[in-house]
Amino acid sequence: MSARSACSVAPARFFRTTYKHQLVQEWLPALDDVSASLSAVPRSRISAAGHGISTILMAKSVSDSRFFGFDAHPGSIDTARGSAMREGLRERVSFDVATAKTVPANGYDLVCFFDCLHDMGDPVGALRHVRETMADDGTCMLVEPFANDRLENNFTPVGRCSRGIDHGLHACPRWRRRSVLRWARKPAKRGCAR
Repeated sequence: MSARSACSVAPARFFRTTYKHQLVQEWLPALDDVSASLSAVPRSRISAAGHGISTILMAKSVSDSRFFGFDAHPGSIDTARGSAMREGLRERVSFDVATAKTVPANGYDLVCFFDCLHDMGDPVGALRHVRETMADDGTCMLVEPFANDRLENNFTPVGRCSRGIDHGLHACPRWRRRSVLRWARKPAKRGCAR
């Protein structure tokens, strides 16, 4: 396995259990009006794909909607497509290579970013583009790692592990390839979390 492939596998394995036990059971129901509309109206949803774990979990829980997953890494998309096929979801779930700024417009009613926005070279531009791809009443769900307001409160075993994975294994190689980084990495402001 190449270093690049290993860097895409590690986050998938790290977050899989969290997605499996919280995405459908807690995170989606926490979005006002989204949980009810997921089962009431067949529409299209989009997710930052990675290996497709989150997209497939949502598709399995909502049987009458179409799901689209996008990722800039072709190897991750290949893995996600294989998983969708094994789960029997090939007709309702598709995965394609695209960045957040090149996702095709499709009137998506739910757009999800899972632990990826902070790794993007231009997250503001990515969100701006994604807003243009959404339905007028669409919702954007953003899930990012927790950080305390004060830097010294993040020096915990979990904080060190997350920072090591994020900076050493996953994000830094991507940042070096980006021509623009417009967003300073700062902890979320107090009260921003739902």
